[in-house]
Amino acid sequence: MKTSRRISGVALLSVMAIVGITGILAYHIVTMQTLTVSHSGLTLNQEDALLYAKGVEEYVALKLTEDFSGETSGGFDSEVEEWASLIPPFEVPEGYVYLQVVDLTSRFNANSLIDPENVVAQHTLQKLCSELGLDISVAAKLQDWIDEDTNTLPNGAEDWEYALFDTPFRTANQFAADMSEVSFFAPLVKEAMVELEKHITVLPTPTLGINLNTVSPPLLTALIPDASSVHFVEGFCEEERSFDNIQTATSSFPSLAAIEDYLRVKSDFFELKVTVLMGERTRIDTTSTLYRSPTDGTVTVYKRDLSRRHNWTTEDETET
Repeated sequence: MKTSRRISGVALLSVMAIVGITGILAYHIVTMQTLTVSHSGLTLNQEDALLYAKGVEEYVALKLTEDFSGETSGGFDSEVEEWASLIPPFEVPEGYVYLQVVDLTSRFNANSLIDPENVVAQHTLQKLCSELGLDISVAAKLQDWIDEDTNTLPNGAEDWEYALFDTPFRTANQFAADMSEVSFFAPLVKEAMVELEKHITVLPTPTLGINLNTVSPPLLTALIPDASSVHFVEGFCEEERSFDNIQTATSSFPSLAAIEDYLRVKSDFFELKVTVLMGERTRIDTTSTLYRSPTDGTVTVYKRDLSRRHNWTTEDETET
């Protein structure tokens, strides 16, 4: 009798153990299935978001090409044109897309510092840093970083200074590829770096040519050598500008005559910022540098960056 009860107890415990193990296995299977489904959904959303960003890139390239060959604006680039309009966020299935096109020729090309004889570029950068309230040494260090010689400018730095860093490095002594290189030799707080990138860029050319139709007040003020002649800059930049040639501008504003060789009305490089939001957890930010050929208007992607997060302050994005 006792043996029978013992056998029944062992059998009951065995059944309970099997049920418990089966329950644990079922829980893990369901959990893994849920995670797999969730991961697959996120992967699909990521792929869709990248496709939307690529589609926007192709759309903007098409618009820039059309603008180049347009009858009304083929001879100049201005913020009054269609490509420059900040398109409101538009809906896509399960999300929104934000985009903005910026004329990079409206900014100071730091790679023009590679020419040690380009005094205008050097003075302009120094004055621009002063206008922006940045440490004046940023200008000298940026020039030493790009120029091909090893002569240290006042407030600048060359290889032997950087060799003393905890992680030593050498100057590039060539074109800068991205503005993030500034963080190597002139660490700036985030706000200062954002302000710097609004007015300074790096283009794959040693030419200093700034679009008069899109230039900002601080840069135009820094470019004009005569400080007594910059009183018109604020009002000039507040107005919508669509000059189709520099001579028209200099005849109306004699203060611009001294910098005529460094002014343009047509642009070759543009920056496209795109943010795609899908679902609750999918976000893609892309920053593309587009080059438009000055001969036939063909647009190619010179550079694409997926590491920068864009901040949009529109009401629609806040609601999203």
